[in-house]
Amino acid sequence: MADLAALLNPASIAVVGASPRGNRGSQILQNLRRFGSTARIHPVHPTAASIAGYDAVPDLGSLPEPVDFVAVALSAEPALDVLAEAIAGGAKAGLLIASGFGEGATGGERRDRLSRLVGESDFLLCGPNCYGILNATTGFAAYSGQIVTPFAPGRIALVMQSGALTHAVTDSSVGRGLGLSHLITTGNEVSVTLGQYVAALADDPGVDVIGVFLEGLRDAEEFARAAIRAAERGKTVVALSVGRSELGQRAALAHTGAVAGHSEALAGLLRRCGVVQADDLDEFREMLILFSSRIRPTARGLAVASISGGGSGLVADRMTELGIAAARLGERTTAELTTVLPDFATVANPLDLTGAAAEDSGLASAALTALRSDPQVGLVALALNVLQGCDGQAELYREQARVLAKQAALPGAPVVAFGLAGGPADPAIVETLGEQGVPLLGAMTPALTAIGALMASGTAPEPWVARPTVPRRELARGVIAGQEALDLLSTAGIETPATFLVADEGAVAAIGAALPDLAVVKVESPGLAHKTEIGGVRTGLAGTEAVARAIAEMRADLAAAAPDLAVDGFLVQQQVTGPVVECMVGVVRDPQVGPVLTVALGGVLAELGGRALTTPVPITRREVERMLDSSSLGRLLDGYRGAPRADRAALIDLVLAFGELADAFGSQLATAELNPVLVRPEGRGAVAVDALFIREEL
Repeated sequence: MADLAALLNPASIAVVGASPRGNRGSQILQNLRRFGSTARIHPVHPTAASIAGYDAVPDLGSLPEPVDFVAVALSAEPALDVLAEAIAGGAKAGLLIASGFGEGATGGERRDRLSRLVGESDFLLCGPNCYGILNATTGFAAYSGQIVTPFAPGRIALVMQSGALTHAVTDSSVGRGLGLSHLITTGNEVSVTLGQYVAALADDPGVDVIGVFLEGLRDAEEFARAAIRAAERGKTVVALSVGRSELGQRAALAHTGAVAGHSEALAGLLRRCGVVQADDLDEFREMLILFSSRIRPTARGLAVASISGGGSGLVADRMTELGIAAARLGERTTAELTTVLPDFATVANPLDLTGAAAEDSGLASAALTALRSDPQVGLVALALNVLQGCDGQAELYREQARVLAKQAALPGAPVVAFGLAGGPADPAIVETLGEQGVPLLGAMTPALTAIGALMASGTAPEPWVARPTVPRRELARGVIAGQEALDLLSTAGIETPATFLVADEGAVAAIGAALPDLAVVKVESPGLAHKTEIGGVRTGLAGTEAVARAIAEMRADLAAAAPDLAVDGFLVQQQVTGPVVECMVGVVRDPQVGPVLTVALGGVLAELGGRALTTPVPITRREVERMLDSSSLGRLLDGYRGAPRADRAALIDLVLAFGELADAFGSQLATAELNPVLVRPEGRGAVAVDALFIREEL
């Protein structure tokens, strides 16, 4: 792992391009002064004697000392020349603000030159096309943008692949505990990547939470290792991603790509690494605030209280939709609440404290004490109608905050507050809760999503799975299907039905007694991915005559529908009968993550199953189990509505074997799919009926 000290905490800095009239370079100087940087600061300007109160020199060659860091606030072409001079002069790190390095249709050659420049040295570059770096713990602020005011120092490091979007996080969090240790915008990452920043922050004792906004991963494995490193050090990585890779047109040849979805490859990687995932900026912000508070649930159940009965109902609905477990209140807790609350109240979770609690804060305090004492309750959340009451109402919510703050100082489950509606927060409430370390979250849905993520946290990430040293295999053609694909499965130990290849209907009799009681006939054609669409499949055939007749009819139909189709014969395959659960298993190569595996419902239920979880290959047994547990397929395997339990263990073994087979093809493989896989009742195995392998066209 590269040491980023020269990039994140240099002892000296030159700022090239700052102007007395004010520009991005001048903003860097202002930020360095604002945050009290102890670095030695040297503006570089061809004519000015001083800029922003700092003595200036005309060029890098006139610096009074070799510097660790050079910030270049010039347009793309002159910036490259200055950067080359800085590297030649011994600078260890730097910042390139300018765009024009291949972000759009132009600048590709310039980017190549920059890549060669930094690649031929040990120089660490932030950017290009970014705001820069703020390290608030040391005051180093080589940051060319405006930084939120008032600024709250803290232990959250933000690493963003977008500069302007930082304001959506920081500016919307003012006064609610989003305390920053770092604010890093990575830009095009020609040199230092997102994963390298995360790895450095994972080792920083001043950081507890790392928030990342990512538009694309340049090195998925590097990022994964860094995220796992952070988790091993007790630090939470929260990610919001956009622009996640399309799986490409090749997925149209298989069904798996459509089931997995273009976003699931990255989501699967993040899950494997223990990264907490947000779906939008509001969730991202609330997760950062909550996880940085250091409160941790003492049990898996959540209890929520509110003075609004309607609000309690809304919270109950949203908790159900988000899959957040409401704590089942014990008999003792229920009895205490019955005593505390008015006789017209109903004891439930979420708990309606009733309007009486607005008149008597002691009632709310006693009820919260009862909830916090229940061993099934791991966290208690107080839902405020609003975070800032209007004139005449402000004192009501301030008193609720005081009650909650006093609770936080007493033994019991930890507490948090959130608003049923969004809006600005009352500074008095922020101060009251902040003094006791009680997080104040925003509107109900993002707040509950963050709380749900906290309640579900604590599961250790998977150790990074090294590529197994399996013998590499070759894919002979662009598309492998039919008998050849089934033979590949057999070599991997995956069960397939008994299958016979015949030339035409006249050859069926030669199968003799080996003919299955019930058979399926499929056309065998090299490179044919989908047979059903052209009438190349017949099912439910009993006896020699039925099979022969089906082949004859199929030959005639294919001659009319696909006269140019090369037919190598017909597969006569045993039809799997009896109760089964039908599913599909597929591997698709994602441009960022590499090969990812998906297990999903198959057949007529495929569309009803929704998005299926996806995880990188190679895959572990624990990951397969997790994928099944979180899906509709898992519920079917357990025996749905009186159906027999399916052989889940056999399916897991099949998935692991298929993942290893797919991985053995390495970068040759674009897509591989088993569809359908039929899982028999428990103890009777799982069988892959059909398979497809598609080679990556490099």
